[in-house]
Amino acid sequence: MEKKGALRLLGGVCLVFILIATSLSMANAQKAPEPIKLTMISAWPLTDLAINYSPRQFKKYVEAWSGGQIQVDFKGGPEVVAFPEIPKIVERGMFDIGYTCPPYVGSQYPATQLYNFVNPRNMRLAVRDEKLWDLMDRVTRTHGMTFLGAWQGDIPAFYLFAKKPTLDKDGRISSFKGLKIRTPGPFASDFITALEGTPVTMHPGEVYEGIRRKLIDGTMLPMNSAVQGRYWEIITHLTREGIFLFSSVGFMNANVFDKLSPEHKKIIMAAAKETSYVAYNYVGAITWDGFSSKAGFKDVPALFLNEKSQQAITKARETKLNAFAAAVPSLSKEIVEKFKAYYSGEDLPIATEVSIGN
Repeated sequence: MEKKGALRLLGGVCLVFILIATSLSMANAQKAPEPIKLTMISAWPLTDLAINYSPRQFKKYVEAWSGGQIQVDFKGGPEVVAFPEIPKIVERGMFDIGYTCPPYVGSQYPATQLYNFVNPRNMRLAVRDEKLWDLMDRVTRTHGMTFLGAWQGDIPAFYLFAKKPTLDKDGRISSFKGLKIRTPGPFASDFITALEGTPVTMHPGEVYEGIRRKLIDGTMLPMNSAVQGRYWEIITHLTREGIFLFSSVGFMNANVFDKLSPEHKKIIMAAAKETSYVAYNYVGAITWDGFSSKAGFKDVPALFLNEKSQQAITKARETKLNAFAAAVPSLSKEIVEKFKAYYSGEDLPIATEVSIGN
């Protein structure tokens, strides 16, 4: 009897321990926080892997560095909304994070346009400039968003011609007179007008056929897009210098960001800055000095602007910069001074290049 009683007691004790362990396990499971789920939208289809390289990297960093505590649901804009609406739907909180190219949003969001005033030769410094980042964040916050960096910095947009522009006696471009040039938006159109050309609006998917059928005489495109689209098959000349800088940017709804814990804010910002650095290196590999130099464009004559044309472009750029800066009166002077310095004729002091792996 005593033995049976002892066994029953031991069994009861074991049962108690099992119940306690089960309760603690369930309690811990209940205490495990649900992952934070953020939504991110790109202006481009997700099938465009090159242009979406940056947001894909950002998503990878955030999820890995947070140990899965932050999850990013990434969607392509055309699946959801027209590309000019990307900043608006982020500002309104319909998506948490956005990624778009400045020309696509016109002048309604000046902050997204400002990196276009950086000389391509100086972008390697701009993406690492903490003071510039802080300025961009203050400007972006006037639109209810926080700045996540120039995620596709340093893509110079070149002019591709199917009809030779007017040249001076030295063989340099003196004007675009008589040429109809497709541009990505109002910002870029001013450069065409400054050189006496006619800016034309045309959907990106129609540009190749537009040139081939002589509906337009040329287009402004980033070199990587020109190579991918095999434009060397239909053009006769191009500009060697990138007159316009395509700097796509990332931004996040400020209310969503501000509600994150300090730890999660730190992860988001670290991922954003790493993305900017890596994207700069990546873009350098896919523009003029990368694979495009090995493509058919090596046989297409490259033209340069003459001094008069350069002056016209400079004036148009300064006029536009002043207009954008005026949209944020409290920061206008700081904006003009900072970005005029970054578009100086001479390269700024060389910064140490940082090699960052993927």
